[in-house]
Amino acid sequence: AKAGFMIPTKLNGWNLIRAHAGLLAAQSSSGTPTVQVRRVRSETPVDMLSTSITIDVNEWTSHTAASAVVDGSNDDVATGDLIYIDVDVAGTGAKGLIIVLEFQAP
Repeated sequence: AKAGFMIPTKLNGWNLIRAHAGLLAAQSSSGTPTVQVRRVRSETPVDMLSTSITIDVNEWTSHTAASAVVDGSNDDVATGDLIYIDVDVAGTGAKGLIIVLEFQAP
């Protein structure tokens, strides 16, 4: 939880539909970087992904890894929700995390 953002009014009621990650400075030489997206609403945290984002060893992005799966029970966002990026597995030597979250109006 070293990075996060607050959902603006414009995204109120929208749903997370896709999540990807990438690395800026170095790939993991061992271990699969694994990232979860956590939503906090009214002090209650939930994971927004039922399958976390992964980046395969020696790869730069999650696009070639197993797809992250959005949890349909926790995909919605509301104004003021806090969204955190949790790195569950860093991977050896991986640096510079980039996250792409796609939201869509219901």
